[in-house]
Amino acid sequence: MVFPDERLKPKHHFLVHYPRYIRKTGPLVNKWTLRFEGKHRFFKRIPSVVPNFKNVGKTFSYRHSLAQFYHWRSSSALKTTQCGPGRMEYVVHIDGSSAVAEVPDLVVDGAVFAVNWAENCGTMYKPDMFVVYRHNVDDGLHEFGRICKIFPRRSDCPYFLLQTYETKGFDDHFCAYVIDENSTGWKVVPADSLLDHHPVSVWAPNRSKQGAAELLVALRYFVL
Repeated sequence: MVFPDERLKPKHHFLVHYPRYIRKTGPLVNKWTLRFEGKHRFFKRIPSVVPNFKNVGKTFSYRHSLAQFYHWRSSSALKTTQCGPGRMEYVVHIDGSSAVAEVPDLVVDGAVFAVNWAENCGTMYKPDMFVVYRHNVDDGLHEFGRICKIFPRRSDCPYFLLQTYETKGFDDHFCAYVIDENSTGWKVVPADSLLDHHPVSVWAPNRSKQGAAELLVALRYFVL
């Protein structure tokens, strides 16, 4: 016993198994419950402000429906795109400049405005995040890219400069796509054209092996 005088909870014991579990199955995003637990505060406040304990479930449902209606009708919910601070960069100094030059609406006098982050329809995007940008109908596999630059557009969704990677196949054991660690090219795509709006988790299971050059990409759910 490491802590013989302490009364430990089951969660403390679970931590012992997490490293082995992560190595075997990858990121624990599919088991994440924090967003569900975040709802507890809303429902725990209702009994303290509503002195009616008859059919509490109906009261919860009614109040939650009103809150969701207010949220979607508010101006903050209708503002679909927000961007962080940024700066002007000359296109010739950007890796993947040839792909940027193919979108003339982004370039002004040989320069383009790039931001540190962008939020589109409630999803936050930052450089170095991986996204699914298309489905290859020839081999039936998804294609992935790493966000290198984010270009905002006035009253429109942002554009991403992606460093693209080759998808080698699908690993049934890890339930993840296998991609080559070496990039294959560059591509500029708008945020609303992504195959899935959620950024994806990427990890290297064989980093300890010499010459390993594969990455695993786990999706949150099945994407057509």
